[in-house]
Amino acid sequence: MDSDINILLVDDEPSLLDQAKTFLEKEDERLNLITASSAEEGLDLLDDEDIDVIISDYKMPETDGLEFLETVRKDLKSEIPFIVFTGKGREEVAIEALNLGADRYLQKGGSPGSQYGVLADAVIQEYEHHLSSIEVKEKEKRLNFLELAINEMKDFKIAVVGEDYRYKTVNDWYVDEYDYDSDEIVGMTVEKLMGEENFRETVKPHLDKALDGEVSEYSSWFDFPSGKKFMEVIYYPLEESKSVAIVIHDITDRKEFEEELKEKKTYLERVPEFIVALDEEGAIEYWSSSSSPLDFELLDPEKIEDESVFDFVHPEDREETINIFEMAVENPGEEFSAEIRGKAEEGWIWFEARAISLLDDPDVESIIVTGRVIEERKEKEKKLEESRRMLEKALQEAPYPMALYAEDGEVIDINQAWKDITGYSLEDVPTLSDWAEKAYGEKKEEIMEILDGLHKEGKTPEGVSKIETKDGEQRMWEFKSSEIGRLSDDRNMILSIAKDITEQKEMEEELKRKEKYIDHTPEYITVLDEEGNIKYHSYPSDEISVLDASEFMGESFENAHPDDREKALEMFSEIFENPGEEYRMELRGRGKEDWIWFEIRAVNHLDDPEVEGIIITAQDISKKKENEKEIEENRDKIERLHEISAEIQLCDSEEEVYSLAIKAAEGILDFDICSFDAVEGDMFVIREISTATPEDGHADRPIDEGGLASKTYLNKESYVVDDVSADKDAKPVKSDYRSAISVPIGDQGVFQAVSTEVGHFDEEDLKTAELLISHVSQAIERIQAKKREEYLHSLLRHDMSNNLQLLDGYLYLLREIDLPEEAEGLVEKGNLVLEKTKGLIEKIRNLRELDEEEIKDVEIGSIIESAISKNKDRLEDEGIELEFEEFEEKVRAGSLLEEVFSNLMENSIRHANCDRIKLSGRVEGDELVVILEDDGKGISEDVKDKIFDRGFKKGEKSGSGLGTFLVKEIVESYGGSVEAKDSELGGARFDIYLERVPQ
Repeated sequence: MDSDINILLVDDEPSLLDQAKTFLEKEDERLNLITASSAEEGLDLLDDEDIDVIISDYKMPETDGLEFLETVRKDLKSEIPFIVFTGKGREEVAIEALNLGADRYLQKGGSPGSQYGVLADAVIQEYEHHLSSIEVKEKEKRLNFLELAINEMKDFKIAVVGEDYRYKTVNDWYVDEYDYDSDEIVGMTVEKLMGEENFRETVKPHLDKALDGEVSEYSSWFDFPSGKKFMEVIYYPLEESKSVAIVIHDITDRKEFEEELKEKKTYLERVPEFIVALDEEGAIEYWSSSSSPLDFELLDPEKIEDESVFDFVHPEDREETINIFEMAVENPGEEFSAEIRGKAEEGWIWFEARAISLLDDPDVESIIVTGRVIEERKEKEKKLEESRRMLEKALQEAPYPMALYAEDGEVIDINQAWKDITGYSLEDVPTLSDWAEKAYGEKKEEIMEILDGLHKEGKTPEGVSKIETKDGEQRMWEFKSSEIGRLSDDRNMILSIAKDITEQKEMEEELKRKEKYIDHTPEYITVLDEEGNIKYHSYPSDEISVLDASEFMGESFENAHPDDREKALEMFSEIFENPGEEYRMELRGRGKEDWIWFEIRAVNHLDDPEVEGIIITAQDISKKKENEKEIEENRDKIERLHEISAEIQLCDSEEEVYSLAIKAAEGILDFDICSFDAVEGDMFVIREISTATPEDGHADRPIDEGGLASKTYLNKESYVVDDVSADKDAKPVKSDYRSAISVPIGDQGVFQAVSTEVGHFDEEDLKTAELLISHVSQAIERIQAKKREEYLHSLLRHDMSNNLQLLDGYLYLLREIDLPEEAEGLVEKGNLVLEKTKGLIEKIRNLRELDEEEIKDVEIGSIIESAISKNKDRLEDEGIELEFEEFEEKVRAGSLLEEVFSNLMENSIRHANCDRIKLSGRVEGDELVVILEDDGKGISEDVKDKIFDRGFKKGEKSGSGLGTFLVKEIVESYGGSVEAKDSELGGARFDIYLERVPQ
């Protein structure tokens, strides 16, 4: 590479631009610097100049470096190497820069010669890489995850087959019915595993279809050593790898009937399915058409009686249908099912058919087949399957709802099927708790206990449950879950797969309900003749009403609620005039003790010679109505809480937060008597109380005398107390207070609400209170953090860092010039001042990092050794002897613990005038005490009480006044403490108390 490299350097400091140009062009003669003092000027130069590499500062007025980077990548769609070169920045800034497309993130600082040398190397490397780079896709990570997911999907047999019909990969469950391990299958032909005939007639046609780019599927009975199983098989084309993914799902349980079908030829024919009675040869003895409107007209039943049912089955489905029929004949009482195409007046339509042999039942002596049209569902399934062309997309675009979540309840991802059915996005349900609350309501705790059992007890949650969608629709889901590995933070990851079986369950329930219609129905079923007289009436098994049918269905509907009588009469007058149409309504009827909500359905079959009546069903929906009302009330309360919470987050002071929160507690949660108590020292101090609180109803009090408030604050747990007079921890301010809610506000204090009634509060009150208080705590923490951050920011500004960088650079250039001896001395003094200032900035940076520190178990010995190593050269230069008693202990601390010992050693080296420093330790109960002492001049009594104060200095050689203050702040942030004492060696002594990790 001999040609020049044109570099665009953008920085708002002109002096830094000049200095960088001088150093970089000196580092490599090929580097040609073009400078700009703003991002806007840089964009103009990109239009006018042929730029090879961009170097940009981050913190600039108007448009900062990241916004400049985003414009280059997204708006200009440029792939020019981009290096962010800035002062000490936050980790999140570096991450954001790399996420936006930065090629490097370098920090200014250190020796100018070194830093600009590193920068020059980075420019050349990125330029060369840019010339030779090719697009690299992140396939490996995704494929590794996909392979992990496939191997953990225990309910699916999955394999990938190449165009040579050999297995490329299989999961363990694909071969659990064979005498092979999964690794033995790889490379084997499908024909060898499946058998020549099965491969040729069944498997190969589907493989060829998928290799041509089309999804193929079928369902069938399979013979395994463990017995017959009904499998659903789907072949997905993987066009990029010229392979086919085979997914097999065992659906045997879904195909088994729970009860025998009985022959019902009267009102049962009006169910929204068709029923066929066959003799043992397959001849049609009886055929009923559905009373529900269909997209296709079935053939007239009178034209097809005594015909063979197989004549009305599509040729491609006929063999499977005959096989199922023969199995039904040979297995009386056992249910069989299939999805087949049947002949209609206008072509073929899909049916789901279920068959059971009652040939040995003298009252039936037939094979009963029920079916329903599934044309629309099959069309949807076809479109869905056609869209899933790669196994990699199987998880996201699978027909089954899937969710990935971590063991602590964080939802990692949900696929499109999940979103489509429930209406919830990942933002709606970021945790399992959110999902359980939205989908299960009052069953939330029960569901969460089941899910928690997966990783805590090794259980695999599975079964059928009812969920509620975002639109309020009730759906039935069949769940199965399995652990599939760990996330990068070592949390277990769980994959949950659901299947929406709402239609199936509804059909099963409807069949059961209609079978029991004759003998024992769970609903009212009434049949009226053309005069309105009752021909038939059945009572529900629990007899929710003691009404006689004639009393309820009489002309005046006198036992219907007065508000519903008129619309009931109007509906029934229309029914008599419109044969075949179904009518529905909800009305209230008189029950044993109160009004009961019913859902009424009625269909006029007066023109049907076998019915000659109006069929009416009534179902008790009182509970549903109550749930709908309760859900609406809770939803309204939560929405109002979210609105007020948004206002709370905008508050600039703690007073504003508490004022808004007390209004929310009164107006939304209906808490008449409540208060916010903040912790100040060892006291609970009232910050805000509700307007209805009596003057003598609340008071400031010591924390150790706060009763329930103290228990709440110290344990960081919420409590609901039904009767405070019977609670040993409660110390009510007024004797007429009976029940209470107490919620901790993080580390800031306690929220409490009381009532003069026993048992006034419930768990729902507690949940809504905790929701409000969580926002209050966040707002208070934010405000307090902001105050502290404002102080720290006042000590360290962008300009200061830039000026130090400039000073360091110019001092470096001066040292390379042959200066007079006096000038060289001044340069060295300036360098000492510079290093001292850098040390001050480093201390301030450490203070800022305290709030973000990760606390963990650390070995104290290695921390102390690292601090000693950091000061080794100074100790040797000053001739100071260091004595260190090694001990093997672990403490709870973070990475800044090294700064504690380094700062204290530095103080002894610089200020104590000592010859000896000693480090030792001892265990005191749950604490480890580390002692650092010297034989120097010691610390006077008047200084010991002030030495840890922020900014305290003494003497001409004193530093910034932050060293010992930083020591105290770091130690206390780890839950420890530090004391200054006199040493037995004759100098100063510091005792550092840290939380010890038990051995």
